[in-house]
Amino acid sequence: MKSMNPADLDPVDILFYYDGPILFTARIEGETRLVFLTDMNQGADRKGSEFHVASPSPELLREVRSNWRPLRDSHVQAPFFRILWTTEAGPQIEEIAAIDERFLPDEGVLLHDEPLPEEPKP
Repeated sequence: MKSMNPADLDPVDILFYYDGPILFTARIEGETRLVFLTDMNQGADRKGSEFHVASPSPELLREVRSNWRPLRDSHVQAPFFRILWTTEAGPQIEEIAAIDERFLPDEGVLLHDEPLPEEPKP
């Protein structure tokens, strides 16, 4: 794992928030990517967080935000990263081959419970 700038994890767009950003986009490794919180008990003091990062295209992100595509479609786009942020080491990032199935949304699940009004396509 290598150190990363904490500001790189600042949300660009928050897609789901519950006591803090859970699913959001951020500028990771120079690109806007999808970030999702997967654990909040990391490090010796159990106060650290683990995030996984996928790399969907801007078009796919727009379609997921608009509820036109399932969440899972955006979570399976490479390259993938794992970020571990502990009080001991700060944020550390590593590229990974894939995101473990247990962290992926179920098939067919949409971002919003109800369909959004259709937006005109550019």
